[in-house]
Amino acid sequence: ALLRLSRNEQSKDLAHRALRGLAGFAKALKVKYQDIEIGFDFDAEPGLADNGDLEHDLQALLEVVGAAAKKADTALVVFIDELQYVEELELASQIQKQIIPAVLPKIKGLELSAGLIPADEIGGDGYDFLPVDKDKLLFYLGDVTGHGVPSGLVSAVANALIFSTAETWNLQKILIDVNRSLKAKTMPNMFMTILMCGWDATKEKLHYVCAGHDPLVYYQAKTEKVSVLPSGGIALGMVPDVKPLLKEESLDLKKG
Repeated sequence: ALLRLSRNEQSKDLAHRALRGLAGFAKALKVKYQDIEIGFDFDAEPGLADNGDLEHDLQALLEVVGAAAKKADTALVVFIDELQYVEELELASQIQKQIIPAVLPKIKGLELSAGLIPADEIGGDGYDFLPVDKDKLLFYLGDVTGHGVPSGLVSAVANALIFSTAETWNLQKILIDVNRSLKAKTMPNMFMTILMCGWDATKEKLHYVCAGHDPLVYYQAKTEKVSVLPSGGIALGMVPDVKPLLKEESLDLKKG
């Protein structure tokens, strides 16, 4: 399209500039097809779409391409598949970030806050909030052994399994079902510790089941007392049946 515009008397100067910009863009970002690095038989224009910053360079390139098309009194439609420019690890990281809730639900009796800073671009840590109805909320905090893509994949699978069973209010059953799938479908050395919680706003009560995860820490403002709550259990994916090893606990959460 740019070569056609370069043959137009009115737009050729801008089209040539756009081609120089495209050459700089491809060189800076090392655009490849399979193992072949793509280049263009034009000298790059220094400072034009050659900073190596995809978002900035692509905008600069499209602006000069658009100016050339406008000069020729025509339109140029560009279709871009942005995933082609994303490294696999970066793409996996973006997918994992989509799993983490961007907006936290609101429910009577709780003020929620959450965050996640992974050690690597992608890892096995995860959490989610799953409303059951207007008065009940499920949420969990999990950690898969290791780091990197394998841990991230297991964490994503576990999230999907929990999400698919979140309509039930049986915390123990949710973890039993997740464990059955992880044990059958993941590598023998991949385990997931998890703290599964359920908030019942009508009773102001927090239910929880711990599967080998760090315990809950409870601070009561009225007495300024910090308590480490009973935990125990076993990580999911280690044994075929975790039912005898999981115990549901509860805690009354009143104001203060």
